[in-house]
Amino acid sequence: RVVLSGESARIEFFFQPLARWFEVYAFRSAELEFCTIFRDITARKRAAQEILESREKFKSIVEASPFGIYIYELEERNGVPDQLIFRGSNPAADRNVGLDNSQFLGKTLEEAFPPLAETEIPDRYRRAAKYGEPWFTQQVDYADDQIQGAFEVHAFQSSQNKMVAMFQDITERRKAEQEMERLVNRLSELESTINRSRVMVF
Repeated sequence: RVVLSGESARIEFFFQPLARWFEVYAFRSAELEFCTIFRDITARKRAAQEILESREKFKSIVEASPFGIYIYELEERNGVPDQLIFRGSNPAADRNVGLDNSQFLGKTLEEAFPPLAETEIPDRYRRAAKYGEPWFTQQVDYADDQIQGAFEVHAFQSSQNKMVAMFQDITERRKAEQEMERLVNRLSELESTINRSRVMVF
């Protein structure tokens, strides 16, 4: 076809005897003549396969994780650079917040979760996505007309300009801690009262 039509062609093929991938470029050099240029692309093919496998593994981990996971990507939006765009979540995220997070797809973080706009979280997430700076906080208190709760959050870069926020609802744990703190304080007050009574008796 190259000789007859003059159209150049490029193909990739696996050469079994050498167990190598090659890229071949063929073009017509003169009437009824053609030339081929080829190069070994095995390393590129292997890297691409590893990337595909890593992505599939990452996806399976995200789907199976007991922690809620939000995925964001930095993107310019309406002339504003480095906007955090909501790209996805996992089933545990729906369970953690009690709603279908697919409603937030394509929205900025501030559009999806307005109360976070006035916190340090947008900046922390941007730095995680852009510079690979991980971040952890033991408690984020959040409340809007759909979500209420206290959450522990881990944020880290998943790839360039992308980040993952991994979280779990600690509302019940926090309530238990507060109740424990209240009981300890009450016990301390009672012990002080008893001690004062003993002093008065003597």
